[in-house]
Amino acid sequence: MAGTETWTVEEIEALRQGSEEVGTGLRRQVSIVATVGPGPDGVLTTPEGRITCVWWRTERIRYYVERVDGRQVDQTERVSHNWSRSTFTLSDDTGTLVVRPADADVIGAPQVYSRPEEIEPEGVLSTLLGRESTTDLVYVEHALPVGSTIYVHGEAHNLDEHFVTIGKPLDDGPFILSTKPEHLLRADAENRWTTAEMTRWKAYGLFALAALTLILLIAT
Repeated sequence: MAGTETWTVEEIEALRQGSEEVGTGLRRQVSIVATVGPGPDGVLTTPEGRITCVWWRTERIRYYVERVDGRQVDQTERVSHNWSRSTFTLSDDTGTLVVRPADADVIGAPQVYSRPEEIEPEGVLSTLLGRESTTDLVYVEHALPVGSTIYVHGEAHNLDEHFVTIGKPLDDGPFILSTKPEHLLRADAENRWTTAEMTRWKAYGLFALAALTLILLIAT
């Protein structure tokens, strides 16, 4: 994502026209900030909360206590999830295009509905001997309401239609839909890259130190 310039709908459409004029398919990583609207399937609603939106995700979150070295540590895990796959539109002052959200990493979609779920009672022996104890199970819905402004990073192409679609890159690169500002996402990406590089060089240093120690031991 870092280093990819931000485009307008008009500029992405110009890429499509240029590719068709020279007889080639469009495949280009792009970033765009735009407003979401309903696609061909119309406005969606979340499965239980019935909140109108263009995209939704459901999750079941388990809250539990884990016993670690004699201490009780609060933990959470996502035990199941589902999401919508219907296309929707992205619009800015220059035009409208289509996004296919399947396989997107959706960041910052607000929680719009939740309800507790019944927990199966755990036996006394299981509670005494087990390392984990479930405290809550919650069903949650997240959604992108119509009119939300989001940042999108993905691959623009016209391989299947004579209009531009943004979706998951064919080479399995990043595909991000985010309600967070672009500069925060770029900062996060750069921080993750820096941390990964520091970890890699630290590993190289430890390996070199171990090798040097072994050489000295052999020499003596």
